Amino acid sequence: MPVETEWNEWPLVTVVVRAEPAHEAREAILAMLRAALERGQGFSAVVDMAQLAPEAPEAPEAPEAPEAPEAPDAADGADTSVRADGSDGSGPRDGSVAEQARAVKELRPELARTCRGLAFVVPPTGPGGTGQRNASDRFWGCPVTTVQEVDAAARWARERLAPHAGDGS
Repeated sequence: MPVETEWNEWPLVTVVVRAEPAHEAREAILAMLRAALERGQGFSAVVDMAQLAPEAPEAPEAPEAPEAPEAPDAADGADTSVRADGSDGSGPRDGSVAEQARAVKELRPELARTCRGLAFVVPPTGPGGTGQRNASDRFWGCPVTTVQEVDAAARWARERLAPHAGDGS
């Protein structure tokens, strides 16, 4: 099964994505968030995307198309934040990315009220690993972290829940 959502440790939810196209992974994450929000209680989630199939770079439309200018690197102040699918934005973008970003925007007020934290597990990205990937709390509306190990993500997510244990939120 390429995407598994585990609810057995509620209020901690885990989504495991395996070799799924990025747009389908985004949809699975949104579906989990919607279902968790419907419960009306505080929750945290671990989104394990360490095995996510990387997005293939877009092929040029024509062989004689001019090359795009070089992208600035992170040292030049470039945005290195993680997109809703956990990627760094270097893969193709389609209409579904914009639609999914709008969906997150619609969910954001409720996420701010009930989501205690989202922990994304991603594969190493080369030098600097996840240190160069800055998942945005502002984008999601709740605390976010990006790590390389599931155990670290689960520990972080449980820590977000601890201050709210027993208050029903």
